[in-house]
Amino acid sequence: MIHIIAQSFPVTGGESDALEIISSSLELSRATVESWNTVWLVTLDPLGSALWIGLIKLGITLGAASILFVALTTGKEIIEKQSWSELASIFVWPIVIMIFLGANGNMLAKTITVIRGFAYNQVQSVLQLQVGELTFRDAITNVAISSIARQQLAKKPL
Repeated sequence: MIHIIAQSFPVTGGESDALEIISSSLELSRATVESWNTVWLVTLDPLGSALWIGLIKLGITLGAASILFVALTTGKEIIEKQSWSELASIFVWPIVIMIFLGANGNMLAKTITVIRGFAYNQVQSVLQLQVGELTFRDAITNVAISSIARQQLAKKPL
């Protein structure tokens, strides 16, 4: 019976290569995640990122133009109706946008960082369940041990 089990599984000898490939891919994945994390933190810096400051200035310009456009197009009709509640409701979203864009977009940067941090933690918890290093190491180690055991059993005569 032992001889049948020993012959039923071919010995490949590539277990150490598989462990190295998986370890390298996990290391590359970690480095990629850290690089993207650094890019996000540098880009969302309200004081030091030229890209962020340029985007905020563009947002403020577009926001001011949209407030002016809304005021000119719908404001006239609302004033003719004398509906002051509708007049106030037109400016709710532009005011919210200006609050987020004020102070170099500091509040917007903090909000994006919090939302991104929550999403990052969720993704990391899923990846730890699916791609846990110990799980891969244990699986490949078990394959290597069983391969060595098969080789030893194949060498022993019955």
